Amino acid sequence: MASNKKIENPKTELSKKAAITDYDMIHMARATEKMICNSYLQAMENVSHEQLFSLYTVMLKESYQQQRKLFDLQFQHGWCSFTQVDEQELKSMKEQFANEKKSLK
Repeated sequence: MASNKKIENPKTELSKKAAITDYDMIHMARATEKMICNSYLQAMENVSHEQLFSLYTVMLKESYQQQRKLFDLQFQHGWCSFTQVDEQELKSMKEQFANEKKSLK
Protein backbone atom coordinates (compact mmCIF):
# COMPACT_ATOMS: atom_id res chain seq x y z
CA MET A 1 0.00 0.00 0.00
CA ALA A 2 1.08 3.55 -0.60
CA SER A 3 2.27 5.58 2.35
CA ASN A 4 -0.32 7.74 4.07
CA LYS A 5 0.21 11.49 3.99
CA LYS A 6 -0.63 13.64 6.96
CA ILE A 7 -2.87 16.63 6.23
CA GLU A 8 -2.55 19.42 8.75
CA ASN A 9 -2.31 23.16 9.28
CA PRO A 10 0.42 25.12 11.10
CA LYS A 11 -0.07 24.79 14.84
CA THR A 12 -1.31 27.91 16.64
CA GLU A 13 0.91 28.54 19.65
CA LEU A 14 -0.89 29.18 22.93
CA SER A 15 -0.03 31.30 25.94
CA LYS A 16 1.48 29.28 28.76
CA LYS A 17 0.16 31.83 31.30
CA ALA A 18 -3.57 31.18 30.90
CA ALA A 19 -5.11 28.58 33.18
CA ILE A 20 -7.55 27.53 30.44
CA THR A 21 -6.43 28.04 26.85
CA ASP A 22 -8.46 28.35 23.65
CA TYR A 23 -7.46 24.76 22.91
CA ASP A 24 -8.88 23.62 26.26
CA MET A 25 -12.16 25.48 25.72
CA ILE A 26 -12.69 24.14 22.20
CA HIS A 27 -11.65 20.62 23.24
CA MET A 28 -14.10 20.66 26.18
CA ALA A 29 -16.90 22.10 24.02
CA ARG A 30 -16.38 19.38 21.40
CA ALA A 31 -16.29 16.65 24.05
CA THR A 32 -19.54 18.04 25.49
CA GLU A 33 -21.18 18.05 22.05
CA LYS A 34 -20.14 14.40 21.59
CA MET A 35 -21.75 13.51 24.93
CA ILE A 36 -24.90 15.40 23.97
CA CYS A 37 -25.06 13.48 20.67
CA ASN A 38 -24.73 10.18 22.53
CA SER A 39 -27.50 11.22 24.93
CA TYR A 40 -29.84 12.12 22.07
CA LEU A 41 -29.14 8.76 20.43
CA GLN A 42 -29.97 6.95 23.65
CA ALA A 43 -33.15 8.96 24.07
CA MET A 44 -34.18 8.23 20.48
CA GLU A 45 -33.78 4.50 21.08
CA ASN A 46 -36.18 4.62 24.01
CA VAL A 47 -38.82 7.17 23.06
CA SER A 48 -42.23 5.96 21.93
CA HIS A 49 -43.74 9.32 20.96
CA GLU A 50 -43.22 10.10 17.25
CA GLN A 51 -43.11 13.89 17.62
CA LEU A 52 -40.56 13.65 20.42
CA PHE A 53 -38.49 11.29 18.28
CA SER A 54 -38.60 13.85 15.46
CA LEU A 55 -37.55 16.63 17.84
CA TYR A 56 -34.60 14.54 19.08
CA THR A 57 -33.63 13.90 15.46
CA VAL A 58 -33.47 17.63 14.72
CA MET A 59 -31.54 18.31 17.93
CA LEU A 60 -29.12 15.47 17.19
CA LYS A 61 -28.41 16.84 13.72
CA GLU A 62 -27.76 20.31 15.15
CA SER A 63 -25.39 18.89 17.76
CA TYR A 64 -23.48 16.91 15.13
CA GLN A 65 -23.16 20.05 13.01
CA GLN A 66 -21.86 22.04 15.98
CA GLN A 67 -19.41 19.27 16.87
CA ARG A 68 -18.14 19.31 13.28
CA LYS A 69 -17.69 23.11 13.37
CA LEU A 70 -15.60 22.72 16.51
CA PHE A 71 -13.52 20.01 14.84
CA ASP A 72 -12.98 22.28 11.82
CA LEU A 73 -11.85 25.03 14.18
CA GLN A 74 -9.38 22.66 15.83
CA PHE A 75 -8.10 21.66 12.39
CA GLN A 76 -7.69 25.30 11.30
CA HIS A 77 -5.47 25.93 14.31
CA GLY A 78 -3.40 22.80 13.67
CA TRP A 79 -4.54 21.08 16.85
CA CYS A 80 -5.64 17.95 14.96
CA SER A 81 -4.93 16.46 11.56
CA PHE A 82 -6.18 14.00 8.98
CA THR A 83 -4.37 11.05 7.53
CA GLN A 84 -4.82 10.79 3.79
CA VAL A 85 -5.55 7.28 2.50
CA ASP A 86 -4.99 6.13 -1.04
CA GLU A 87 -7.81 5.13 -3.37
CA GLN A 88 -7.11 1.39 -3.09
CA GLU A 89 -7.29 1.44 0.70
CA LEU A 90 -10.56 3.36 0.53
CA LYS A 91 -12.05 0.81 -1.89
CA SER A 92 -10.90 -2.02 0.37
CA MET A 93 -12.56 -0.44 3.40
CA LYS A 94 -15.76 0.12 1.41
CA GLU A 95 -15.84 -3.53 0.33
CA GLN A 96 -15.20 -4.70 3.89
CA PHE A 97 -18.10 -2.56 5.15
CA ALA A 98 -20.41 -3.85 2.41
CA ASN A 99 -19.52 -7.47 3.29
CA GLU A 100 -20.12 -6.87 6.99
CA LYS A 101 -23.44 -5.24 6.20
CA LYS A 102 -24.50 -8.24 4.08
CA SER A 103 -23.58 -10.64 6.89
CA LEU A 104 -25.96 -8.81 9.23
CA LYS A 105 -28.99 -9.53 7.05
